[in-house]
Amino acid sequence: RFTQGITKTTINIDLRTIRSAFNRGISMGVLSANPCNTVEQYRNPHQDPDVFSEKEVISIIASEENALFKVFWTMLYLTAARRGEILYLEWNDIDFQRKTIRLRNKKDHTLKTKKPRTIPLSTVLFDILLQLPRKGNFIFCKENGEVYSGEYVSKRFKDIVRKQKMPEK
Repeated sequence: RFTQGITKTTINIDLRTIRSAFNRGISMGVLSANPCNTVEQYRNPHQDPDVFSEKEVISIIASEENALFKVFWTMLYLTAARRGEILYLEWNDIDFQRKTIRLRNKKDHTLKTKKPRTIPLSTVLFDILLQLPRKGNFIFCKENGEVYSGEYVSKRFKDIVRKQKMPEK
């Protein structure tokens, strides 16, 4: 299949699916062994992700018209946290005295690593957050207090990047 232009990742997914089907047959007593156990998956070399330069990030933030999303993009950049971690950030996750942000699992959002962590709150973010109006429990929410969907935020970001004629990364 590799010679047919199918990617290594797709082949690995197919192999895992087939291996799982054979394992199901073993657990049902229909098969005695899994012939896929001797087949190795392709190794994908690690590639560093493409990231935006500081100049590009500043341009993205500057082109955002919504003040709340300007803060959102700034927070993503300065904390290196994941989109969902920031979307589900609540005011009680911010310790203004210690200048820290507590990223933790929530009812509607689980951290990728499932392990809570605390990150420092920069002076810039500290000052910005003090100025933000509190509409509800969540820092980045709609007027009605609901959290924005990840899909909405991603689309908004892609629209800004396209308007700036930057490569999508």
